[in-house]
Amino acid sequence: LDHMFDEHFRVRQEFLEHPEALRQRFRRAALLNAALSPFLLLFLLIHWFLRNAERFYHHPGSAGSRRWSPLARWRLRELNELPHYAGQRLDAAHAPAARYVAQFPSASL
Repeated sequence: LDHMFDEHFRVRQEFLEHPEALRQRFRRAALLNAALSPFLLLFLLIHWFLRNAERFYHHPGSAGSRRWSPLARWRLRELNELPHYAGQRLDAAHAPAARYVAQFPSASL
């Protein structure tokens, strides 16, 4: 961005007078992004797999296990409740919540 702004952080005049140069710069950035995106996707998939492979290997049931979402934790936490007390209450509520969810058939199974 240094080439775009002057020392007073205003847009340079020559930058505004040549919109075709800006269009070319955007096209080059888009082509570079399109060329690198498959490699980035592959890297992210490998990274996700390596990050979670150990957990799935040692605890295969954790792949489909349910957890309290951050929103649910926030909504169910009492005012000024200490985190370890909130965790104990949510752990105690897990079994009834699992029974409630088990009443409904799952479309993914």
